[in-house]
Amino acid sequence: LCVQALPKLRPDFDAVLARILAADPKGLLVIVGRPSLQSMRILKRRLAAAIPDAARRVRLVEWLPDERFVALLRRADAILDTHPFAGGHTSYDMISLGCPFVTLPGLYAKGRVGAMLYRKIGIPDLIARDENHYVELAVRLAGDRRWRDSLGERMKKAAAIFADWRPGLETLAIWLHARLSEMGKRP
Repeated sequence: LCVQALPKLRPDFDAVLARILAADPKGLLVIVGRPSLQSMRILKRRLAAAIPDAARRVRLVEWLPDERFVALLRRADAILDTHPFAGGHTSYDMISLGCPFVTLPGLYAKGRVGAMLYRKIGIPDLIARDENHYVELAVRLAGDRRWRDSLGERMKKAAAIFADWRPGLETLAIWLHARLSEMGKRP
């Protein structure tokens, strides 16, 4: 299952998706996103070129209402973070729901959110080192229910750390406000 915005599905990621399906002959790839008609057509064409049996093994689904989206996350055997652009808010959601996802950190911050969150909660198990490791982790996650359930339970327990955590821009804004306040108090 891949639930990131369709523009995050870069053409070079198609080959990785193809390798996952090749390594898991029973696998079915479901991509959920808010597509424009053009983006859906382009993605279908790209995946058909990258995955020989895409018509049989790939499903493109338009964005779902929250309750159906959560149900789909919980039923997925493996959830795939996109690369090089990673999920943001969705990654927080998956951790709080205990839905393990494989991530491969990109070069820039926008591609490192999943890895950052996993490190913050002390669960680096699904942070891939490279594309080969990403494929290996995705296939293992899909096929090893006991491991997947164990990771999910650990994630749910660890997610409490985010209750009072202020990531990214909010923390920066608080810090800047404090600095500006200090500057205003100086003679």
